[in-house]
Amino acid sequence: MARPEAPLPKDAPQPVQELARALRDLRAASGLSYTAMSNRAPFSSVTFSRAASGRQVPTKEVLAGYLEACGVPENKRDRWRKLWREAQLAENVGNVPWRPEDMLVYTVFLDGLNELVAAAGAPSVHELADKCGLAPTTVHRVLTAHRTRRPVAARHVAAVVGALLSLTRPSDRVRRFGDLTRLVRQVDPSLQIGRTRNRDDAERVARTALQRLAQQAEELESRLATGDLSADEEFVRRFDAMRESVEEVRRILGGGPVSGAPAATAAEPETGEQPAPVVAEDSGRNR
Repeated sequence: MARPEAPLPKDAPQPVQELARALRDLRAASGLSYTAMSNRAPFSSVTFSRAASGRQVPTKEVLAGYLEACGVPENKRDRWRKLWREAQLAENVGNVPWRPEDMLVYTVFLDGLNELVAAAGAPSVHELADKCGLAPTTVHRVLTAHRTRRPVAARHVAAVVGALLSLTRPSDRVRRFGDLTRLVRQVDPSLQIGRTRNRDDAERVARTALQRLAQQAEELESRLATGDLSADEEFVRRFDAMRESVEEVRRILGGGPVSGAPAATAAEPETGEQPAPVVAEDSGRNR
């Protein structure tokens, strides 16, 4: 029979106790001993026992091994990362209430930004500086803070992390970096994560949306011309309005007209003859 674990130390910071208690509950639910866990991950039973002792916060690698041994899949580990970061912060600054600014900076210092930078496509310092409106030297200081331990302003961390998050997939911002996203928004609510922050980005997004609209207009025209789709006057009126809006955006962006509008009689020719197919102009797909 396995020896019962020692009580959690009462003098340990509350977040450290919460992490240790959660790890103990997880192991109990798995029905594994620490020895059995050591056979499932590259850490000893003593290392796993210490991780759940509440006397020290395990390293990120040990935590990952503990979760792996207990069968926690990667897509279910966000809660554990949050518990670990809070425990790390409490262990470093003491059992005192912390602000979002403190938590964000310590997250960068302790956990680094390698995973986030990789998920964002490894943008250069100058690309990030342009995106978040900071000097390249400031961006570099934030990106290397976890190695240099140099003090960085929370608002600068928020700007850089926000820029990186805006370059990741929306699903990753929720699943992998949900805690970072929430912290950044608490530190600087004005940051629009996931939205464009400069004119070049805005134009790229606008052109992409414009191309989609132009392609849809071409498809509708083609179906109307071949008789695959019928339309009344209201439909044609709305189509005209959409085409005019698309052309207006193209004029703003420096492009030409999208395509001609379908005639009101194109879908229902009164003569009974099929209208000639409409040859759509360049929609901007090759722009």
